[in-house]
Amino acid sequence: MNNPTSKSLSLSLEPLKRILGVVLYHHKIIAFTAAMVILIYCIYSIQNNFTIPSDEAYETEQRTKNTKTSFDKVTINQVNRLRTSDDPTPIVLPEGRINPFKE
Repeated sequence: MNNPTSKSLSLSLEPLKRILGVVLYHHKIIAFTAAMVILIYCIYSIQNNFTIPSDEAYETEQRTKNTKTSFDKVTINQVNRLRTSDDPTPIVLPEGRINPFKE
């Protein structure tokens, strides 16, 4: 009993078997080509990211927003009280504290 659907099914699988045979025969070349295409795409993407001009207006805005340009009186007084390295007067530590740099 020949079933007409089984014959048409086997005929339609024949081109797929040929394509699969070609792919299996050339799998190394196909894999190498795919790897090279992916590598070229990655390099192109990285290069494209580095060559895009930066948004200088946004960068300047963020810099000015994040930079504190004013000092209060307390900070100015603390800066003025700092000593220079050639000042000969000894450092007086608060009571109960030790100098870890003293030999």
